[in-house]
Amino acid sequence: MNPAEAASGITRFNSGRQLSMMTIKVRVTTNAKRSEVAEGEGMMRVRLKAKPEDGRANAELIRVLSAHFGVEKNCVKILKGLKSRDKTVLTG
Repeated sequence: MNPAEAASGITRFNSGRQLSMMTIKVRVTTNAKRSEVAEGEGMMRVRLKAKPEDGRANAELIRVLSAHFGVEKNCVKILKGLKSRDKTVLTG
């Protein structure tokens, strides 16, 4: 793990030949003007345009992170914090 990954709260898992999965600590802000991802100290900060109603913000978080990391939406999963602004996300 390089120092930038350690500072951003990213943990990578080695599965075979390449590093393909990682857990990310994310702090979510809803009702933003636009959806965007920013790297912060110890965790990623994600601003979402969606409101935190009926899982809309979680669905948009998955969409935004999948676009950010260049993976399909089904490769991003919220492990902890479905009803919290601090989340742990698995991506691969």
